[in-house]
Amino acid sequence: MAWCTARSPARTPSGPPEEDEAAAALRGALSDRARDGRVHVVESLVSGEVPSTKAALKILTSVTSAKHSLVVLERGDELTLKSLRNVPTVHLLFVDQLNTYDVLVNEDVVFTAAALTAYVGGDLELAPAKPSTKKADATTDAKADADEKPAKAPKKKAAKADAQEDDK
Repeated sequence: MAWCTARSPARTPSGPPEEDEAAAALRGALSDRARDGRVHVVESLVSGEVPSTKAALKILTSVTSAKHSLVVLERGDELTLKSLRNVPTVHLLFVDQLNTYDVLVNEDVVFTAAALTAYVGGDLELAPAKPSTKKADATTDAKADADEKPAKAPKKKAAKADAQEDDK
């Protein structure tokens, strides 16, 4: 009986395919949320030494207005954990528990700076947030719509004119 000595593709240097696929799915889900502007990073949600649900919710609602939010914490951030653990619209996870399902189920993902640094695996330099106004976004959207409409209208008129000529 001969044994196959060829190396199996089931085991690669980076790990089994299941782990690679799970990591790729998580990266894809986070990329999707980031593309839509639904990934946020805050320095911390609670300041001081005492847990405060009210203070944590105030910061969280200033960052996102989503009904369901996933908050990713660094392991050992007991202050934020105690502050938000009883809020029904907030799902708390430590960074080593982050998974694709929870990212997709929640509307927004909020990382603490320490958790994002732990997830990425390096030092991060946080840039100050750019204030966005809904009025400016609406103006930009209106200009984009105005630019698109004239380009579409002649095509429709040309198609109608061709149809009328065919009928004659």
